Amino acid sequence: MKVLFKCLGWVSPKGGKEQLVELEKGSTLRDLLCSRLHEEDLIRMLKSDGGLSSKVIVLVNGRDSRLFKKLDTELREDDIITIVPVVHGG
Repeated sequence: MKVLFKCLGWVSPKGGKEQLVELEKGSTLRDLLCSRLHEEDLIRMLKSDGGLSSKVIVLVNGRDSRLFKKLDTELREDDIITIVPVVHGG
């Protein structure tokens, strides 16, 4: 199956900021991130328990993945996954 993978801000995936990715049926959000992101970005994005840190929001078809099964969300054909870094400032 194919999904569209888009990254904004400091996240720089293998293969470019926007790409069509071929995945096996049944692949999860975690599978996608581990296969397409550089280790440095994964370290910044994941907490020590393997969950998603508050430094990024991961959207699946425009909806926050935390509304689903977080990183265990199963992806489907033509899903659009977008990583949005959270920026704080003052």
